[in-house]
Amino acid sequence: MPFLQILIFTVIFLAASIISVVSGSTSLITVPAMLAFRIEPHIAIATNMLGGLTLMNIGRKYKLIKFHPNFI
Repeated sequence: MPFLQILIFTVIFLAASIISVVSGSTSLITVPAMLAFRIEPHIAIATNMLGGLTLMNIGRKYKLIKFHPNFI
């Protein structure tokens, strides 16, 4: 993937992350962006799901450990 595409993806995903904080609709931005760059649909959807689930779980675990330190 050329550097310019990586740069554009970075900007799109950063904007989607900011919008997701307010509305939670990251998939409405990221999946069409990946499809526009001719990434296969099943890969675009899987990438979106993996990224979202992984980051959400890390955030939840951090919050749980922060507020309940004896949980571990």
